[in-house]
Amino acid sequence: MIASLIRFSIKHAGVIVGLAFIVIAYGIYQIKISPLNVFPEFSPTQVIVQTEAPGFSSSLVETLVSKPIEQAISGTIGVKQIRSQSIPGLSVITVIFDEGTDIYVNRQAISERFISLKGILPKNIIPNITPLTSSASSVLGIGITSKVKAYQSFKKQYSTQALQVNLSRPLIKNIMLGVSYDYRSQPLNFNFYLTQSDFREFNWENSSLENQNFKTQSIFLSHSKWGTINGEWTSINNYTFFNNTTPLRDLN
Repeated sequence: MIASLIRFSIKHAGVIVGLAFIVIAYGIYQIKISPLNVFPEFSPTQVIVQTEAPGFSSSLVETLVSKPIEQAISGTIGVKQIRSQSIPGLSVITVIFDEGTDIYVNRQAISERFISLKGILPKNIIPNITPLTSSASSVLGIGITSKVKAYQSFKKQYSTQALQVNLSRPLIKNIMLGVSYDYRSQPLNFNFYLTQSDFREFNWENSSLENQNFKTQSIFLSHSKWGTINGEWTSINNYTFFNNTTPLRDLN
């Protein structure tokens, strides 16, 4: 095979030289039209949607925020894959499109899908498309350590605890009585509280950053013919918020 290829190249040297010039010319043409960048873009075409849901647990974020957005986006033309991450107070959805599609057209298509979410998402929950960034834009990471407290102490301090008790029994004929008690202790939504615009103008309520405690008591009375009546009472301890100490007119 190789011997015959060599004999052909020697016998038809003009053809080989012509093919070589064609390959060189094509290479020069590709160099001229190829996009050049210090950090070439190697990640797939993708759009990232971030939605803040302050006070929502990860399960509520998944059910009330992430899933409705995924369903609204899933029918978009060119979508190859949808990945989501739900953490307390934040939903992150990554939409990957087919290679070669226009990123600006894709972003416009996703933003148009948000119109169908009106009345579906909880009140004041608005999805946002993150700004365009390069896949190599994160070039520096900073870690913070403490000589006073170790990671395990923080982990124990900000752990989540939950307790739920439900009791029900027949009271009299056709009447059912039930009571329930729900207790939940969870860390603060640091994604929301620690990214406020100006710390100097605000005072912390719950400055020690203790866990927020939610206590819910409920009772219901059910009749097989008349229906059900129920009541619920919820109390929150260590509720955390920023208290603005400066009048708005002085902030302008």
